[in-house]
Amino acid sequence: MPFATPMDQITHVRPSRTRRRPHAALVVASLILAVGLWFVIYAVSGRVIWFW
Repeated sequence: MPFATPMDQITHVRPSRTRRRPHAALVVASLILAVGLWFVIYAVSGRVIWFW
C-alpha cells in the first residue's frame, strides 16, 4: 500500500495491545456478518419451506 491507514498507524504504535485481543471493530464486524448471514439463511430457508 502506498499510504498507511489510521488503523495501520494505531497497530504500529501499539502492537502489544492488538496482539492480546482482536480489534473491537473486527469483532463487531465479524459478529454482524455472522448474524446477518444466519438471518439470510434463516429467511431464505423459511421462504423455501413456505413456498414448498
